[in-house]
Amino acid sequence: GIGPRIAGLLIANIADPARFANIAKLWAYAGMHTQPVCGDCDHVLSHAPSEPQVSDASQVPIENHATPASQSVVESRRPCASQKPDEPHQGTASQKWHETPRVLASQRKFEPHCQLACPKCGSKNITNRAARRRAGHKANWSSELKTTLWKAAGSFVKTRGPYRTAYETYKNNLIERQMRRNEIIWRRDTKTNKYAPAFLPTCFHEGNTPKPPEKPDWTLGRIDAMAKRWTAKLFLSHLWAAWRELEGMPVTKPYAFETLKHKDYVSPWLMIDDANIEEVSRLLKQNAA
Repeated sequence: GIGPRIAGLLIANIADPARFANIAKLWAYAGMHTQPVCGDCDHVLSHAPSEPQVSDASQVPIENHATPASQSVVESRRPCASQKPDEPHQGTASQKWHETPRVLASQRKFEPHCQLACPKCGSKNITNRAARRRAGHKANWSSELKTTLWKAAGSFVKTRGPYRTAYETYKNNLIERQMRRNEIIWRRDTKTNKYAPAFLPTCFHEGNTPKPPEKPDWTLGRIDAMAKRWTAKLFLSHLWAAWRELEGMPVTKPYAFETLKHKDYVSPWLMIDDANIEEVSRLLKQNAA
């Protein structure tokens, strides 16, 4: 479902699957993780305020190892004999920035969100939301890899393959879920720039449809974006698993299957060109539910 250009960008940005011990770390590096956000003031709770933006795979720190060249730089930054041991080293701003350890989203320590409070308003209404760029916050994921995955998901939608089946399955599951919750899914009319119901729950079929809001919570655009994001994460997990298996590295299943013991795991080798679409669709329906 993707061409050589997108495939090359994926390989170039991931570089080496050995850098990601599990698929959750690769999801975080690709910007497919979630961030704790205050539900009252929409403030992002930053675990490390000084995190720099990661733009390519070469900037990802794997280990704290020193090469001969870097060792000489460290030696030159050590205090001289006339400097007291407890006296802080006076370096330039750029030296201090390079000496600051990088903490990526995939390397953060687990911290329960129930114990967090918003530093801006003090609220404890903290929810997880998909990572996205925000004013005043530096991205700690690879923007190029995230963009490439979004293009790959769009390519899957345009082709008739197993990942198109995954996209349609999850999209239909989201629509059915919102119908069970009596949530109206709205569609925006491009001519009038107003919203009209696209899917109505049964409780609204008697002519008691509410007035269209200015900014509805659930729209076809949001459903489509969620389905594409889920498909991109599924494809990335399959790429990671197949790549590591070909390299002879250990492969673990996602957290939902490895720890929570969910069933109906979709193997990457089922999503090939001559895949059994009916079998894949059956597994995906149970997996997306």
